[in-house]
Amino acid sequence: MTTAIRKIGFLLGSPDINGGTYVIYEHASRLQDAGHQVAIITQAAVRPERYGWHPAAGRLEWLTLAEAGRQEFDIILATWWQSPFLLQHLSAAHFAYFVQSIESRFFAEEDPRDHDKRDLSIWKKFCERTYSYALPVITEAAWIREYLH
Repeated sequence: MTTAIRKIGFLLGSPDINGGTYVIYEHASRLQDAGHQVAIITQAAVRPERYGWHPAAGRLEWLTLAEAGRQEFDIILATWWQSPFLLQHLSAAHFAYFVQSIESRFFAEEDPRDHDKRDLSIWKKFCERTYSYALPVITEAAWIREYLH
């Protein structure tokens, strides 16, 4: 039995070295190795030295949001809390939310005296709301699945 080749996009927040980005590159490169057409989609163009830390990232197709917006995908995966808001600029038969952590936990405590930490609860609420969107969720962690249900 043959599997149809799919065009898959991963909407990526940062190409820089971190555990979540590593996991995305791993999934993307393995899907590509299985014969699928895979693109990493970022809001702005990314220089190769930013993703050169991962051995397979350079083999992937890199598109800006504008470039990807002119293409049709089979599926696009939102991969960080702000990315569901960007899906409206893209065209795909299916969209899903790849949740690797509950990112609302990462917001610093609000401090009304500190300009950088003022009003963080607003952003934390926006982040938390993304988990209730009508998007299928993909996760590898049982604790995330339990949190979301």
